[in-house]
Amino acid sequence: MELKIHEETDTAIFHLKGEVGRKDVFRSLQTAIQSCIDKGICFIGFNLSETLFFDTGIINLFYFSYKETLSRNGKIGFIDPSPFASEIIHAARLNQIGSIYFSDEEFLLQDKSKTSVMSC
Repeated sequence: MELKIHEETDTAIFHLKGEVGRKDVFRSLQTAIQSCIDKGICFIGFNLSETLFFDTGIINLFYFSYKETLSRNGKIGFIDPSPFASEIIHAARLNQIGSIYFSDEEFLLQDKSKTSVMSC
């Protein structure tokens, strides 16, 4: 797996490329997500356009990210999911915890005022 992270003030986008599922990958991704949350980032996007595979451990990280960002009046999103990722998002009902965006730009331009009266 290849991981790239794009950070802005209160937003981070994780680009997950390849197969995401080994224990070492899980731990490094979990650490990176926690680091962003600790910095005050409360809008986290997962760009899954080049994701070929992910397992239940990664699905659990999506739920973890959702709970953490929600507690800070933020949210998560899934960006341009590959056919595999799209199928899993719907099967695991992840589309109920995060919106699907067509591009990184769309995620970055989302109307953050709709999340809560309070900010991150």
